[in-house]
Amino acid sequence: MAENTRLKDLQADMKKLIDLTEARHAEYLQHCASDNTPSLIIPGRPYQPFYPPQVKRMSPAEAHLCRPQGLCYTCDEKFTPIYKCPNRTYLLFLTEDDDNSYIPEAPDPNPPHTDPTTLEHHLSFNVLKGSQGL
Repeated sequence: MAENTRLKDLQADMKKLIDLTEARHAEYLQHCASDNTPSLIIPGRPYQPFYPPQVKRMSPAEAHLCRPQGLCYTCDEKFTPIYKCPNRTYLLFLTEDDDNSYIPEAPDPNPPHTDPTTLEHHLSFNVLKGSQGL
């Protein structure tokens, strides 16, 4: 008799949990269906075709004017050794190599024989002292 009571209590608890879960799920579905929720997907940028960078050719006269004033060649800012130009561009030049132009040399069939005992060893003073700078 005690087992039947426990079983009925367990079934009642499970029914309450199922009802609660279904209610929460219904609220979630209703929330997802509403139109005023912001979309989590960020729209991407429109497709822009790739155009190669336009390389500006500086005339020798322009270079001659910029050099004595210490100006950057691509902008009108003062050039210093630590200056980083915002207009800098990197160009990658692809060339086609002729495969027949390079012929590797054949290895020497009779290399000179060196005795391993006659090799000179080099021992650095830093190794003897230890590396404290690292």
